[in-house]
Amino acid sequence: EEGERLEPRPSVPSLMLAGGLSGCAYWSIAFPMDCLRANMQGQRLSSLAAKRSGDSRQTQSVQYYKGMIDCAQRLYRQAGIRRFYWGLQAAILRAFPANAVVFAVYSSVAAAPLWRQRGAAWDPE
Repeated sequence: EEGERLEPRPSVPSLMLAGGLSGCAYWSIAFPMDCLRANMQGQRLSSLAAKRSGDSRQTQSVQYYKGMIDCAQRLYRQAGIRRFYWGLQAAILRAFPANAVVFAVYSSVAAAPLWRQRGAAWDPE
């Protein structure tokens, strides 16, 4: 339509900042559940390795969780709530640049057809 104004597009640096911060926020919230998942998977792998090696001492030393609640209780007894965030710094150091790039590229590519359809010149900057 005539007279329709296009919204100004966010700059690539602002898209990268938004993507990076959202990735950090996601991992800050999801990390405790990921910690539970990793510990429960780890016990399964340790159990399989012990069975394959035939070492009965290793089989006895493997910690078996009865479920997620049991796993969470045992982890909490080890170091309190901090136990669920061990390694978060590394996840955030990885998450910020990865999510920044993905969000900026996705947003730019997804917006390109819309700008072309409306007859505007598409310029990523």
